[in-house]
Amino acid sequence: MIDSSVERPPGQDRERDLLARSRAGDAAALDALLRENLPALWRFALGMTADRSLAEDLAQETIARFISGIAGFEGRCRLSTYLYSIAHSVFVTQKRRDARKDDVHRRWAERERPADGTPDVDHVLRALGELEDDLRLPCLLYYVEHKSVDEIGEALSLPRTTVKWRLHQARAELRARLKEIEK
Repeated sequence: MIDSSVERPPGQDRERDLLARSRAGDAAALDALLRENLPALWRFALGMTADRSLAEDLAQETIARFISGIAGFEGRCRLSTYLYSIAHSVFVTQKRRDARKDDVHRRWAERERPADGTPDVDHVLRALGELEDDLRLPCLLYYVEHKSVDEIGEALSLPRTTVKWRLHQARAELRARLKEIEK
């Protein structure tokens, strides 16, 4: 039984309604759910892969897996968290299978810096891309997608303390990398 005295975050009722309608076969409801969640999912995928084409493939595979298993989503977390979890799982599986990690990191390392050496988004993306996945992914979810430590833990199957430690380590490494890039 749901405690009606507990306020749900804005949009959660809408999400639950759209999910119920999607499970019942309402294509318009499924389309609305996907349209609301695709931009954040794509940004997360781009952050993981550091490649637009791979990010599009990852987002598409994530959506396909979500649609094929929509009945299995119990709604114990936000849909965005569930999609991040699927995307992370797909990414790890693909990465292991294809051994693309070194290639992704090499491409990030080869990116050109602006001539004036000023810090910009490309510098931050480059530094972020050089982080190991276990540090980069929590960082993306926390700072780009504004997810809580608990939501990150749920999406990446990590304890809260591990997420906090990884965020701390990621900040330290990003600071050091940005200092090197800015030189």
